[in-house]
Amino acid sequence: MNNINLLYSRHNVNDIPPEVIPIAIPYNDLTLVLNGRLVYLIDGNEIAVNSGDIIFIPTGTLRIRKLSDETADYISF
Repeated sequence: MNNINLLYSRHNVNDIPPEVIPIAIPYNDLTLVLNGRLVYLIDGNEIAVNSGDIIFIPTGTLRIRKLSDETADYISF
């Protein structure tokens, strides 16, 4: 069996999430929201991700995360 290394690119711990500028992402993004709320525009559709939710955004998707003044705890892989 192959060994799988699991890496995360960001763990935002109860801080204001940074805004994500519009970009067609060159990778798959999997984000788990532990606490709080994130709001994305995914290919023009607004999607709210709340505590306990997971969002998968595939390679090539146009992704924007809206700026918020609320804190969130989330992990992005």
